[in-house]
Amino acid sequence: MPKAPIALTVAALLSGCIQIPESCFRLAADSRLPAWFEHAGRGDRADLEVRICYFIDSSGHTMRATLHDTRKGKDEHVVGTLKGSVPIRPYPQHDSRPVYELVTVGTTTELIEHRGRNDLFHVSDDPAMRRLAEEQRN
Repeated sequence: MPKAPIALTVAALLSGCIQIPESCFRLAADSRLPAWFEHAGRGDRADLEVRICYFIDSSGHTMRATLHDTRKGKDEHVVGTLKGSVPIRPYPQHDSRPVYELVTVGTTTELIEHRGRNDLFHVSDDPAMRRLAEEQRN
């Protein structure tokens, strides 16, 4: 392979022109939809899939989410910011689960819960965990 394309790719990655997700997750079937989406209150939940990916770039930690309506074949995309640079751990053990992220899209902040080492996430409505997460981030 010629050296020029490799050099251009490396330069693009280093400059932040190309973003590679740190990690991606899909919404668990038993979770409610994040309130970031206009579609969140409409349609059959079984027809809606959500995928989020976390990124680290020069502006900090960001999240990109896609809501896909499998029945209509339509997508809705949002971009949000994460509060803090590491996941929120309610228990002091370094490798404990669940872990949480506070993610804000526009004026709406959701508490995202990662229960295990898998590709699923839940939207948490636990008020005690929400308070703890906000205290840790302020």
